[in-house]
Amino acid sequence: MVKPLKIVVTGASGFIAKNLRKYLSEKNIELISISRNNFKNFKYETKIISKNYKEKNLLKKIQNSSALIHLVGIGKQSVNTDYDMINTELTKHIVNLSKKARIKKIIFLSGLGVSPNTSSGYFISKYNAEKQIIDSGLDFTVFRPSYIVGKDDLFSKNLKKQIKSGEIIIPGSGFYSIQPIHVSDVVKVIFESVLQSKFNNKIIDLVGPDYVTFEKYVKLFSK
Repeated sequence: MVKPLKIVVTGASGFIAKNLRKYLSEKNIELISISRNNFKNFKYETKIISKNYKEKNLLKKIQNSSALIHLVGIGKQSVNTDYDMINTELTKHIVNLSKKARIKKIIFLSGLGVSPNTSSGYFISKYNAEKQIIDSGLDFTVFRPSYIVGKDDLFSKNLKKQIKSGEIIIPGSGFYSIQPIHVSDVVKVIFESVLQSKFNNKIIDLVGPDYVTFEKYVKLFSK
């Protein structure tokens, strides 16, 4: 008899996590969803609010889960939180927690453009987080996503805000290509990576099928 899936999702109140949790819930999969912020839970879902992801509060609840999908991350620093604290150190903590909880696999969303040669603080923090996962000894899949779009995604919200202000700022020339991917496709691929061993111990660019320049995307969006 095949053991039913039990999946842990961190950063449960975020944009990608909300779409993923809804998708998994519709497939009647048992979920343990963790966030620092309150959120509305779906069927078959255990909700955990945890400000610092402390081991003593989580270990028993997540024990022997099929996979942990780590979606906590920040793309903007502040006085109180920096890239290293959230993107790297919290990932290190989640890896150790997964090992103690005997979770079989960890899935992580990094960033397109992450490499050992990067000079960006954000990408450095994501690269170091990837290293924590790769060196953990756990089965893993690391996804490096492009712009993920869908209802209420951060990229679209930012563009809408700029449109309302009457001016859209295009970084650089605007002629560089992007490959945006819809969140509905992202959650399907993440779920497949839980089910299929061919995703094990891989780093995969998670991008849409079409290339478009940033400038052209912004013009299409503004219409």
